Amino acid sequence: MIDAVKEYLTPKSFGWVAYVCVIFHFLFGLALFGVVLELRNGEFAKFGCAVDKQSTAAYKTSVEKRCYSRYEQTYNTILPLYGFVLLSVAFTVLVSVIYAWRVKDRVEEVDRTSNESGEPTVDSEQTSQEFYVFYFYFFHLVVRSLFGILFTVLQHTVFYPRGFHFEFSCSLPTPDVTLRRGNNTFIGKSNNTLIACENSTASEKQLWSVIVSVLNTAFALIILGEVIYLWRQFPTLNCRSDVGSSSDTEFITEHLLRKRYVRLQLTTMDRTPDINIADSSTPNNNIEDSSTPDNSIADSSTPDNINFQDCTNYYKQQVLNPSYAPDICYKEKTDLNDMYTDVIIHTGRAQNHFSKEMDRHEIFDVYKKIPKSSIRLEKIKDLFYPNKDTKGNSPRSILAVGRPGIGKTVLTKKIIRDWANGIDEFYHDKTVFLYKFRWFNIIDELQNLSLKKFLRYGTGLSEEKFESIFEEILKEPPKAIFIFDGLDEFDGDLTNYLDQSRGLPNDPNMSGMTLFIKLAYGNLLQGATVLVTSRPTADHFYSRLNFDRNLEIIGFTSDKIEEYVSKFCDNIDRPDLKPRIWNHVSSSSDLLNLCYIPVNCFIVCVTLSGCLIHPRNDTSALPTTLTELYQTAIDHFAVHHNKNMDKTFSEQTLRKLQEFASYGIKHRQLVFNKESFDEQMKMSGLVNSLSNPIFPVQTQFCFIHLTIQEFLAAKHVTDTLPPDEIKKFISTHGKSGQWHLVLQFIAGILSKKMKMSSSDYYDCVSDFTKCLDLRPDTKAYEMDLSIHRNMFVMKCLRELDDEDIVKTVCQNTDLNLVTYISYIGGLESLSTSECVAITFVCKHLNNLKCLYLASSLTEDDCFLEVSKLLQQSCLEVLSFRNNKGSDLAKEQITSALMRQKCTLNHEHVKLTHLHIGMTEECVSNMCAFIKNGHASHLQRLKLSSNFSDTGTRSSKMSKLCEALNEVPCPELTYLDLGSTYISDEGVDMLCNALIKGRLCKLNMLILKSCSLTEKSMHSLCKALYHEHCKLSQMNLSRNAIGDEGVNIFFNDAVRRDQCEVTYLQLGSCSLTVNCILPLCKALQDKHCKLTWLSLSNNAIGDEGVRMLCTDALRREQCKLTQLDLENCSLTDECLPLLCKTLQDGHCKLNNLSLGGNNFTEEGKKNFLCNVARTECCKSRGLQI
Repeated sequence: MIDAVKEYLTPKSFGWVAYVCVIFHFLFGLALFGVVLELRNGEFAKFGCAVDKQSTAAYKTSVEKRCYSRYEQTYNTILPLYGFVLLSVAFTVLVSVIYAWRVKDRVEEVDRTSNESGEPTVDSEQTSQEFYVFYFYFFHLVVRSLFGILFTVLQHTVFYPRGFHFEFSCSLPTPDVTLRRGNNTFIGKSNNTLIACENSTASEKQLWSVIVSVLNTAFALIILGEVIYLWRQFPTLNCRSDVGSSSDTEFITEHLLRKRYVRLQLTTMDRTPDINIADSSTPNNNIEDSSTPDNSIADSSTPDNINFQDCTNYYKQQVLNPSYAPDICYKEKTDLNDMYTDVIIHTGRAQNHFSKEMDRHEIFDVYKKIPKSSIRLEKIKDLFYPNKDTKGNSPRSILAVGRPGIGKTVLTKKIIRDWANGIDEFYHDKTVFLYKFRWFNIIDELQNLSLKKFLRYGTGLSEEKFESIFEEILKEPPKAIFIFDGLDEFDGDLTNYLDQSRGLPNDPNMSGMTLFIKLAYGNLLQGATVLVTSRPTADHFYSRLNFDRNLEIIGFTSDKIEEYVSKFCDNIDRPDLKPRIWNHVSSSSDLLNLCYIPVNCFIVCVTLSGCLIHPRNDTSALPTTLTELYQTAIDHFAVHHNKNMDKTFSEQTLRKLQEFASYGIKHRQLVFNKESFDEQMKMSGLVNSLSNPIFPVQTQFCFIHLTIQEFLAAKHVTDTLPPDEIKKFISTHGKSGQWHLVLQFIAGILSKKMKMSSSDYYDCVSDFTKCLDLRPDTKAYEMDLSIHRNMFVMKCLRELDDEDIVKTVCQNTDLNLVTYISYIGGLESLSTSECVAITFVCKHLNNLKCLYLASSLTEDDCFLEVSKLLQQSCLEVLSFRNNKGSDLAKEQITSALMRQKCTLNHEHVKLTHLHIGMTEECVSNMCAFIKNGHASHLQRLKLSSNFSDTGTRSSKMSKLCEALNEVPCPELTYLDLGSTYISDEGVDMLCNALIKGRLCKLNMLILKSCSLTEKSMHSLCKALYHEHCKLSQMNLSRNAIGDEGVNIFFNDAVRRDQCEVTYLQLGSCSLTVNCILPLCKALQDKHCKLTWLSLSNNAIGDEGVRMLCTDALRREQCKLTQLDLENCSLTDECLPLLCKTLQDGHCKLNNLSLGGNNFTEEGKKNFLCNVARTECCKSRGLQI
């Protein structure tokens, strides 16, 4: 072993940390082995047992041998300590020697090359084993660290769990023997004999075993430290780090040989001739072919004379002279700056997960929320500048995620135009390369691609004009900006390419996708900026690329929609249309919500402008539902975007488009080969040509947007299937989010058919309700709208746009049994279009009794829609909790209560439960609501306010209490005015209402956070012992009542026989120990009925608890069963007395809360153990 150590354990094979550790571990191990072996050899000589002094020497020796054997079995197990030391050292050295032997030749080769050339360079002959040494080195470190930790664990759990004890008791069974003591003979019979023994070496062995354990652990942790240091360098985990992203040579040179490494950027690729795929290929930005150079370059006789600046200027000219597809600009030759409208871009991502099985609604609708910690980027140039999300560093790799049609592609085109225009200093001296991932789908032509050819595709320039740009980028990679658009459009196995890119070296030729991944990781052209756009559906792939900055494109806000409409009208030279289009969009919540996605905004503008410029009828009626809008859009595209000579769709062409659309949705196919489309289909204006710059023959087509494809698919279903098959189609696909918008369109199309006296489709429409996920409750159902299928059915019924049809469906399906509708928003709130759908359907639900919307309304239009529903319904339960909106919007809700159908008819007032947040105007409406007798059937009323002015809030809420004092609410049993700040004045009026019998059934009153003081206690006491008052539960928490107020309350109310209060909360009421004495007197009183009491968040202290235990809880008259003493400044000092009290037979507590106090862990443990052992505590089920 010594020879192997000398030969292989050389410094050049290890990092200095690993080398020092293995050498010291080896030396210390040998030394420890010698010491422990010496202890072992002399151990028996120092082992002695105490036997009878009269025993013979032979007997003593026999006993010591047998006892030593027992000691060995107990403490030394199967492996002696010296063997354990040798084993732990041998494993470490063996692993290190194996590693060093395996990499020795490679390290020496790099060392020799480095010494000869002075500066090591990239090895031009590298094989696929590029990270060979790095992998072995990292793996050997992990094994060493794990073995060190493993040996420590085994030492203390398996081999020597008991250590080595100095004293040892030996129990020996003694058979019938004859013992000689001197000259006498003793014949006797003995049982087991317990003998005390001592091992003088035990303390030394214990010491050395500890040293062995410490050394093993220390070396393991040090090696683990180097593992963590190299973790980011490990190529499988992070290929963008300095070591991990370099070759095997770089790692050996810098980390093992500890020399300077100089990289020559990709010299092998510089010398590689381009492969011959397509001589005239141009990218999708339609840059001119190289056969028509501009004047600035035409004068040059040879490529060598074309300098970098001339080529860059020519490239910029081509970028600034594009022809855009019609999904970006409506009018040809329009400057993008004249149409571009800023979308909302935030750093970070919404907390949503995407996968291949994701339903369609999850792609389009689910992620509208952004992290609270995100940063809004006001300008496009801010994408490239450092901010808090990048910790002040300039982002090298950027991911921009967004829904379909949100503006990702337009954003990339705007960036390259901004570069060409030089609008910001960031773009100075840089070159932008633009790629679309759909180009990479032609796998055969991209398997062997040089870096030079790959970069040229990103510009569309000829080889001659690209040469100087290529050379400049190789010399200074930070001058390059790579933009990759549409990661989700790549058809190949992304994960497979990811794995390949880690194992492959920087070979002269690679696939285009591999080159992209190496650029994203930073393996090629280090320092270059990479921007990638994608739909969220590619999350499983891009989440593994570890971008410096993650962005989410949210879309348009309402003001941006208006700005876009204005620019659109200016673009088509019809600014006079702007008011009519914007008024129509803004007045329809469906259209406004649709336009948050820019491509939808474009479709709406094109369609509406077409209706106004070329009216279909004398009234120029504009569409409102999605079906009508998209049908109008199809008609408009057929006439104004159709490039066929006759300017019309043939029925055959439309049927083919519909068939392909349906096939594509079924098979999740958005892109089709050109052979699938005939010339009329290509010229229809409904499909886009996806020309591939690498192989133009493989041109592909897709519909101009997924929603257009979905509408045509819906048309295919309704035009080709009979009613019974359509019904089956709805039942089969209704639970798949992939088909939801298609089905929504089907509902709208069927409505048109039914209006033309075709009642055969009624069963089809009714079948939408079979998609509902209802919760049965005896004879009724609850509909949870947070379940997407339920909201989907609502949208489909809204798409029918026919009150009579919806009314019939509601009366003859399970919807007629729905009595309870709820939506708890959480991270998502209801959109305006969803509120429109809910209102449209719910007004026809005759048995609807309850509407519960919590944290779900944020837009003012949502409040308007709900107020419409309230005016047409007779609800029994209405709850709006934690909803956001303007004061005016919330005021509409309370106004609607005054105009509710059942209250206007004065037949009956059904509203029994009301929970609503109020503004200043809402309070006035609620006062009128009560004074007009509309609250006569209310059983539960919960009101909350969010006034900014506390004085105004107090004044307004006093008027509400005055209304309760004037008009009886005979059925009211629960009243929650928490956080309304009614103040002492309001409480006076409320108490008058109790005394007068206006609230004769009220038994629960919540006045939490109402700005009460001790002054209000007199009024409350007076009311509580009045014969009309039936209050039994009160919550007075978070009020400045103080000790004096509580003293009044206990003395003048709780101790009265007429007082019915059994439940009382006094948390956070500024109480001290001074209130405990009157409390104890009250609890001792035979008239006191309190069983539940909360004193949490008050400075009661140990003294207060002592008084409470001694003078109340241990008294027979005390009826308390539940007591809350959380956060009462208690310590361990009070626990013994509290424990003794709980064990007292007179104590009736079965629930005690003590959280948030200053107890030690030991004090809590002893307290709980003592209480748990008490039979009386067990019998009454005490919970602490």
